[in-house]
Parts: sequence; C-alpha cells; structure tokens
Amino acid sequence: MQAMDGEERAAEAKVQRSPRVSRRKVLVRGVILFGLLGAVGYILYVFSQPATGVITSTVATAPTAPEATPRTVKGKTATFRYPATIQAVKPDALAAGDVEKFLFIRSQLSAWSMATLVKHVPNNTFASDGSYNLRKQHPEQYDEEQSSINGMTVVIMADKQTSDKVAFILHDGLIAEIAVSGGDQNDTASDAAFTMVLHSWHWL
Repeated sequence: MQAMDGEERAAEAKVQRSPRVSRRKVLVRGVILFGLLGAVGYILYVFSQPATGVITSTVATAPTAPEATPRTVKGKTATFRYPATIQAVKPDALAAGDVEKFLFIRSQLSAWSMATLVKHVPNNTFASDGSYNLRKQHPEQYDEEQSSINGMTVVIMADKQTSDKVAFILHDGLIAEIAVSGGDQNDTASDAAFTMVLHSWHWL
C-alpha cells in the first residue's frame, strides 16, 4: 500500500513538473526568437542607410557645333563672302544706273537685313554718289569713318541713333554700297556679317 502511495506521489510530482518544463522551453524559444528578430531588424536598418563616400556627378555637355562655312557670291563686278547663317533672297529690280544687287536677311532672334548694290558713278568719286551725299550732308545723324581694307579705300557712314550703317567702295567708275539695317545695337551678328563682306570684297 505504501509502495502504491509512493508511485502515485511520484507520478503526481511528474505531472506538476511537466507544465513548468514546458513553460521554460517556451520562454527560451521566445527569447531566441526575439533575439533573431532584433538581429534581422538591425541588419535591415543598416542596409537601409545611405552609403557614405565620395559622390562624383558628371554633367553632360552638348558638343559645340562647328560654324557653317561662309558662302561665296560671284557677281558681274565683284566677289565676296557672307555668313551661312543668313539667307540670300531675291532683291528688288535694278534701277537706272544699277549694275547688280544682292539682298540677305536673318529672321531668327533679332531680324536684320544686309544689301549690296553696285552702280555706276559719273566722276568716279564718292561725292558723285547720291546715297553718300545724303549722309555726308547730315553729320548730326551720321558718323563718317574712312579706312583701308585690302588696299581699297572704304568709307563707312554709321547712323548715330541705330545700328544701321553703309560702306562705300570705289572702283573704275563703279561704287559698291554695302548696307546693314534693322539690327539690334547689342546684336553682334550684323556687325560680323558686315565685316566679313568688306574684308572678302574683291573687284573683278
């Protein structure tokens, strides 16, 4: 009888100890799981941070387009060059005494025009040209400048109020008038075209 009581007490004690052992295992597993979750969270946090180091930024720049080759005009009396950025258009009909004329325009940005006219002059002098005389008689409006370009005497009459100007070149009873008009005073393109024509002018 006592033996039976001892066995029953042992079994009862085992039954009482068993829940404690199970709770301990659950607690240990919970701690391990919590530790693993913490470690994973830390790793994710580290990888989510921006990397430190030197950042090199490159800015793509478009290559500069080469400037178009100037075009050449060969007329009856002279040859000259003008920028390819302006357009040659049909000029008005020739008037009495005119030999040939050419007209160029630029319509982009600030619009302006350049006209070249060759005509006869009776006395082979600047004073025998009406366009020259008109400007010569109004010094309050026009500045006169005389220079030598490629061995030629060139007289330039520049309007004091605008960017308009006319160059006059004499040659064997002919006078060439190279005029630019309508340009913005801050626009250098018309000046460049004007200079190109004067420095490339060649009488035939």
